Amino acid sequence: MPATAALSGGMWSAAAAHANQSLGGESLTRQTFLPLLNQSFMLSNDGDSGAVQRTVRLTSVEDLPHCIDREKSFRVVFEVQGADGAQQALWQVTHPRLGQHAIFMSPNDPQGREIEAIFNRG
Repeated sequence: MPATAALSGGMWSAAAAHANQSLGGESLTRQTFLPLLNQSFMLSNDGDSGAVQRTVRLTSVEDLPHCIDREKSFRVVFEVQGADGAQQALWQVTHPRLGQHAIFMSPNDPQGREIEAIFNRG
C-alpha cells in the first residue's frame, strides 16, 4: 500500500488516537523524532482558503547551536510529498506513534517543498 494511502482514512486516525494516549502528554523531544526519520507524517490546517492537508517525510533531526539542552532544543525538517508545497502556518502534525500535535512550521524554500519546525526550550 502506498504511504499516502496508509495515511488517510480510519487506519491512520485510529493509530494516531492510540499513540496520543500512549504518549501520555509528554513534550516532544529530539529523541521522540529520531526513530521516525524517513517516516511519513500528515499535516493539516484550516487556512484562509479552506482545509489543507499535506503528507510529509521527516528528513532530518538536527541540534541547534549554542543550546544547553539538546534534547529540548532542536530542528526537524520535512520534505513535502505531492505536487503542492506547504506554507508557514500552525499545522496539526499527525503520526501513528506520536498522535496529533499543533506545531508552527515554516518553509525553507520559495516553493514550500521543505518545511521545518524549531523547538527551543533550553
